[in-house]
Amino acid sequence: MNKHYAISLKRSTALLIALAFFASLTAVNLASVFNNKVGAAQFESRSLTLSSSLDGNTTTGVANSATNGSDTSHLFQFNIPSTTSLQSARFEYCTTAIGTCTAPTGMSASGATFVTQTINGGAWSSAWTIGTNTANRVNITNTGSAPGANQTAVFTFENIKNPTSVGSFFVRITTYSDSFTTIVDEGTVSGSVTEGIDITARVAETLGFSTTAEMDGTHVPAEGGTCAPLTGSGAIQLGDPTDHTLSISTAYDAYSAFRLYTNSANGVLVQYQGDSLRKSATDIIDSIGGTAAASAVGSEQFGLAVAQTSNGQSGGAWDNLDATWPTNTAGALELGAEYDGGDGTITNAGTATFAYDSTAPNTPKTIAQSDTAYGGYITCASAAVRYLGNISPLTAAGTYRTTIVYSVVPTY
Repeated sequence: MNKHYAISLKRSTALLIALAFFASLTAVNLASVFNNKVGAAQFESRSLTLSSSLDGNTTTGVANSATNGSDTSHLFQFNIPSTTSLQSARFEYCTTAIGTCTAPTGMSASGATFVTQTINGGAWSSAWTIGTNTANRVNITNTGSAPGANQTAVFTFENIKNPTSVGSFFVRITTYSDSFTTIVDEGTVSGSVTEGIDITARVAETLGFSTTAEMDGTHVPAEGGTCAPLTGSGAIQLGDPTDHTLSISTAYDAYSAFRLYTNSANGVLVQYQGDSLRKSATDIIDSIGGTAAASAVGSEQFGLAVAQTSNGQSGGAWDNLDATWPTNTAGALELGAEYDGGDGTITNAGTATFAYDSTAPNTPKTIAQSDTAYGGYITCASAAVRYLGNISPLTAAGTYRTTIVYSVVPTY
């Protein structure tokens, strides 16, 4: 036999053996792939909804809120096209839709928990449980009945940390007819991590405080939305309407008012300071004191209290006043207990009560305040202050005067 022919025959035989081995190996590999993806179909309708699209380093706001990317919920919805029994499903987070799956930077699904699992709006099998997850993979298993074909499945997971890099990511959804071996259906959804648009605006501290002793509709306008300030003189003549004198047999009263609004979140105090009615260093009409008391005709008394109905004004109610703090009403002004009894009669031992602490004339005393439990702000509160004057037979004749100064202390 020709030497060259023998060598050629040997080479041909070796090549045929190699090709046969490769064909056998390829057939085995294709059979393995075919067995794992038998009848696999694409989810025709599929989506991913994120509770927040901010990156996983953003922790502002509560979990599952739009401003918290570090603790989000991911809602998957997809149509089930196959009738093959559905026993498990995998949600794998990748940087690309196809090819090798690389986990998105910084994301974590290892602590993911179930929130809802529904089909066509009704309850699915309660046998669905979440498995052992990785940073970019969520596994769920169904030990109960499977859904039928052409139904919509909804799965919601919480406690997922979004990727920490801005950009798109993809979640490859795969369902199995067994425990993560034989593929039934598959499909990919996408999400995106974005930069939040940070908007900054400033709100200035506000305060409106005004007083008047002219108790009519012109100087005490309706509160309305603008909380129009009170206007007019602060002068009061306490006593008989004709000659403005006090009497040992009759109690007299007069009114002033204050109005307030503020956005002080930590509360506001309304305070007064001043002496009692005085003629000289030694001639003074005694103040009632810091404890509320009724009118005592024939005895020296000077006091004040807030009146909510008999306010000395023609046709006007007083809004946003609460009886005694703390009454926990948002936007209202609350009255101190010793100063909230200004309504009623001032005859001897009448129903109205008054107080006035003049022991330290230059030390402010709080007459009203806002409730910090409800934000501390005041929308618009108008208060009528009623003054009481009584004298005794021993009160020296003359002209008595005092100046009461009202002030507010807002805490922003």
